[in-house]
Amino acid sequence: MIGCLLAAQLDLPFWLVNLVRRGDETSIEHDFGQFLRQDKGYQFRRAEWEGLFEALCSVLDGPEDERFWNYVQTRTICFQPVFKQG
Repeated sequence: MIGCLLAAQLDLPFWLVNLVRRGDETSIEHDFGQFLRQDKGYQFRRAEWEGLFEALCSVLDGPEDERFWNYVQTRTICFQPVFKQG
């Protein structure tokens, strides 16, 4: 709701994004999105952590980014890697 209000005040589009593991919640855009009012200015989308990771790999590749990558590679959910990397 906060994002929608800010976007309206700034006259910008707003996207609510559900980040999931690759292959998980494949129908979330329909299942949850049907309960939201969507138009050109307000959208609900599903995105995959792996896709975000791959996009970041192409721009965060300098020595100063090592701290970030060390953090990402050690994150877990119930002692399992959060997502496949690489």
